[in-house]
Amino acid sequence: MFAPTARKVEVLLYEGPTGGEARVVELKREDRGTLSATLEEDLHGRYYTLRVEAPGTHPKHEFIDPYSRCNTAHDGRGMVLDMRRTDPAGFREHSRPAFAGVTKDGTPNSPEDAIIYEAHIRDFTIHRSAGVRRGGKYLGLTERGTRGPGGVRTGLDHLVELGVTHVQLMPFQDFDNDEGADTYNWGYMPVHFNSPEGWYATKRDDASRVTEAKRMVAALHEAGLRVILDVVYNHTSSAASFDRTAPFYFYRLRPFAESPYWNGSGCGNEMRSEAPMARRFIVDSCRYWAEEYKLDGFRFDLMGLVDRDTMAEVARAVHAVDPSLL
Repeated sequence: MFAPTARKVEVLLYEGPTGGEARVVELKREDRGTLSATLEEDLHGRYYTLRVEAPGTHPKHEFIDPYSRCNTAHDGRGMVLDMRRTDPAGFREHSRPAFAGVTKDGTPNSPEDAIIYEAHIRDFTIHRSAGVRRGGKYLGLTERGTRGPGGVRTGLDHLVELGVTHVQLMPFQDFDNDEGADTYNWGYMPVHFNSPEGWYATKRDDASRVTEAKRMVAALHEAGLRVILDVVYNHTSSAASFDRTAPFYFYRLRPFAESPYWNGSGCGNEMRSEAPMARRFIVDSCRYWAEEYKLDGFRFDLMGLVDRDTMAEVARAVHAVDPSLL
């Protein structure tokens, strides 16, 4: 992990999502502000938090790793996962569907050939008239044969009927909300960019959010639809962990100002995408979603707040995965 000013960094390993005694592992200093620890054992399914002692942080405060790939909630615990063990059957081997205008070697003739439909995972299947058994969830978008009043096709079948090539899903990277409540949320206040949001999962304290998000992508692919993720790397919720690992590094600041964070997003802060490790985080995160979840593109919220060099590097990284990604 990246914590250049830290005097001490600890990983606290737990057996369960809440309570219990922690096994504490101290990370060792590496080069260029990074720290690491290696444990020669199977930790799949274990829960963990971080504790950092650094200027501007509270040494007793536990928080989720900003690089965490699965959380129990944005303010809960992270999980250690063998990602291949989260795959639905056949997921790793399945292929992306082609779409109009893509040549045989996978090179897109033009991105404008994509016909994109934007949807909110919850909204698209939540109403009882949709006839979707797992309405409002990742798995709601996997159901076929669903019908509404008068026999109209709903859910996934409706998307297929429309003739679109891509479904652009509003943010489902872990965002600032109470996952156990029904309070409505669009998802534009991200907290942990590499974990799927648990509000759309059938269970929130295990790896269900990971497996079910993959099942959703696979079902859309099987139906001939590509999947675009709406991403919000331009700012974060105040609940994000970046300032707890590297205080004042990941955000643009105004020296001596009463409100020190730049606020071009209107949401309280701006990611300092031009900083080397912030840029690397954004690029690595996009590559991760493209590879691990087989996503087919990214819609950048407020791209004007992300510097041009970072965006060019993102494009190179995801096109190295597949040149037809948007």
